[in-house]
Amino acid sequence: RLSWYALIGNPPMDCAQNLSFAISRHQSGDIATAIRVYTELLSQDQQNAQILYLLGTACFQSGLNLE
Repeated sequence: RLSWYALIGNPPMDCAQNLSFAISRHQSGDIATAIRVYTELLSQDQQNAQILYLLGTACFQSGLNLE
């Protein structure tokens, strides 16, 4: 399994930086990368409402069905 940070060539720093990266990818239209990063972040903090919301939004925008 390829980690999302392999896409940018840098190891993960901290949750806030990773979330900022994901949000910037999401806002720029790179929904697939945003989803990968949100999913990785969610695996580390499963109760994070902000990440859950952003992941759901990105999946909706991409046409993915989470059921």
